[in-house]
Amino acid sequence: MALVSAALAAVTALGTTTASAETAPKVPIEGVACGFDGTVTPRTVRLGDHGPAVREARCLLDFWGYIDFSWNDETHGTFDADMEEAVKNFEKRRGLPVDGVVGPETWEELRHSLGAPHRPR
Repeated sequence: MALVSAALAAVTALGTTTASAETAPKVPIEGVACGFDGTVTPRTVRLGDHGPAVREARCLLDFWGYIDFSWNDETHGTFDADMEEAVKNFEKRRGLPVDGVVGPETWEELRHSLGAPHRPR
């Protein structure tokens, strides 16, 4: 009986939140995993671009199931033809203008698609 009471107390404690958790910025888990902290708006990226914004976009596309991403891969920071195709597929399935460029609308959808189904490969 004591074991059951302890288990119920633990489950109840897991379901409670603290004031700090309630006031913390709401950053989607996919963004956190890809380096997004909710404070910086990345630049528009397109075919041929390199750098952190490309890495974040590639990571998010991987999260949603549109491209493979690895932090150890040499192409992780390069916007190549495979990434352009992944962006176009993402844009098409999300009802965005299809141009293969990660601009403001595509960033918004990549970063804030909570509730949208995670698409398996």
